[in-house]
Amino acid sequence: MQLAKMLTHAKPVFEYIDVPTFIAQGVKDKVIPAESSVAFLMDTIQSQKELLFLKESGHYICEDSESELLFESLLRFLQKEKDLL
Repeated sequence: MQLAKMLTHAKPVFEYIDVPTFIAQGVKDKVIPAESSVAFLMDTIQSQKELLFLKESGHYICEDSESELLFESLLRFLQKEKDLL
């Protein structure tokens, strides 16, 4: 219920994001299901997006078993996009 309320308020703001956006999601996230959060972000953010699914990670992706993959992927994204900003 709270997630739905937050998304309703966030959608108008997210529609104005106009910079390349990195989205990472733990597939085993039981707090925010991957299919709903990623679908919302992919549909709402109009700018270029890069998506990373972490198959063995849950909600705390920065501290989970694939955190190194997350940080490496984010660094590559930032290095690639730095000239576009």
